[in-house]
Amino acid sequence: MTDIPAVRQGTDEAAPSIAAVLDAAFRCDQVSLWVMGSPSEVARRQLSFFLPFVEYVLAQQRSGRGEVQIRRDNGEYAGAALWLVLTGQGDEPGPDMAKIAEALGEEGFERFMVLDELMHKHHPVGMRHAYLPFIGVTPHRQSQGIGQQLLRAKLAKLDEAGVPAYLEATSRRSRDLYEEYGFEPHGPEVVLPGGGPLLWPMRRQPDQYRSGTNSRWAGWPS
Repeated sequence: MTDIPAVRQGTDEAAPSIAAVLDAAFRCDQVSLWVMGSPSEVARRQLSFFLPFVEYVLAQQRSGRGEVQIRRDNGEYAGAALWLVLTGQGDEPGPDMAKIAEALGEEGFERFMVLDELMHKHHPVGMRHAYLPFIGVTPHRQSQGIGQQLLRAKLAKLDEAGVPAYLEATSRRSRDLYEEYGFEPHGPEVVLPGGGPLLWPMRRQPDQYRSGTNSRWAGWPS
């Protein structure tokens, strides 16, 4: 029987490799294409876009307010996920916006700020929770259970600590997968302007506060 490599925490020196995993995973993502404008712009800009997010979550990890999960096989980075612990008070710090603006260029940054504002409007308020902004698996390792392993590992910790989780699914396929892990809709879909793609805000109560998959979300603000 082959041992399955463990999910581990990322380190500062691995930040470029972790950003590269997310870049590869999101090359065909419809939200990335909407923000950056074309596949060629995604290929040119996305790695530099992800790096400030990875660096920020690594910094938050040192103080217990975030976690960068990684999965490595034989020295290869196969998957990564970024998690943040948010207060739900709307005053959270964030990654270096100057670096993001430089990565995206003027038009891409304008679209990113529209996306950021729309997501912020749908985000839960008034409750501490774990937020998953990005999870990805390098393309040639997809459909091998790596993303699910990352997700299960984190949700087990959140269940033990009694902490809810929140994310935005960027495809119907990922939405359906998250539903299998207890996530449920959190308000209406986010519709990006100009015929852009949809995002599905989703939330999850920890296991000890849920009753099957049809919970009433007691304790969540409306």
